[in-house]
Amino acid sequence: MGFHAPAEVARILGESIDYGRQGITEVARLRLDGATAPAAPSSSSH
Repeated sequence: MGFHAPAEVARILGESIDYGRQGITEVARLRLDGATAPAAPSSSSH
């Protein structure tokens, strides 16, 4: 069981780390610019 293509696992892991770092960088940039993140949609009670 598990992955049988170590190079593909490394590629996917590297890509996911890159996306995470891009997100962190964007959040830091927005905070420095004084911008606010879009408000989360409110959940309505039924």
